[in-house]
Amino acid sequence: MARLDALDAAGLIVWPTKKTDGVPQLKRYIASSMGQAPSNIWDDIMPVSAQSKEATSYPTQKPLALLERVIKASSNEGDLVLDPFCGCATTCVAAERWGRQWIGIDVSEKAYDLVVSRLAKDAQVGSADLAHGQQQPIGLYGHAIRRMDLPKRTDLPPVAKGGKSPNIKSVLYAAQGGKCNGCEWAMPVHALAIDHIHPKAAEGPDVDSNFQLLCPSCNSIKGSRIMTIEQLREETAKKGTHVSCGGGT
Repeated sequence: MARLDALDAAGLIVWPTKKTDGVPQLKRYIASSMGQAPSNIWDDIMPVSAQSKEATSYPTQKPLALLERVIKASSNEGDLVLDPFCGCATTCVAAERWGRQWIGIDVSEKAYDLVVSRLAKDAQVGSADLAHGQQQPIGLYGHAIRRMDLPKRTDLPPVAKGGKSPNIKSVLYAAQGGKCNGCEWAMPVHALAIDHIHPKAAEGPDVDSNFQLLCPSCNSIKGSRIMTIEQLREETAKKGTHVSCGGGT
């Protein structure tokens, strides 16, 4: 009680109010804490030099100490660490060292070779920071899985079979009542352009069911985006300007 009274006299105790349950809490200030709070500028870890033992000649290699600090500060043992541009595998090695699961991805075949070689080398290295100073063999050579197939997108609709009919523009013009499918303005057929509903740039198929006719204004607004008719008409209405060969704006 004497210590509590002393802390209270120093203004370091927060007492629970009638609205909140609980026990008295001690105020803690950064200024009185041990050590120094980390800033957002870290200049105590030097870049990897060509003479460093961990150098791999990879152009954007980061120091292992830097990735270890990031991983220890932002994850717990057993968490999953993802590095979608793993390069020379520094993140993978740091994650393995500190008991994290990890996934490393890179488009370069050289990156895979570096992952395997670094993990194989790391399996023979111990860290004094682990297991209370006891040297422990770390690294799991053989856990790197190499896949050369391209990832398949799952956000696209099934590709319909068939191809574009030779008279598709006339068919669409009749189906749309001679109007733009976006702003619904009546226009001559030559003023409308064939548009991929699901953009070709996003692997949209060249089939009749994926085509529509749009005026130049709606075609420009939609561009290569994936948009529903409702979204296109909403944006077209907001813009409020249309050009037709029928003489209106």
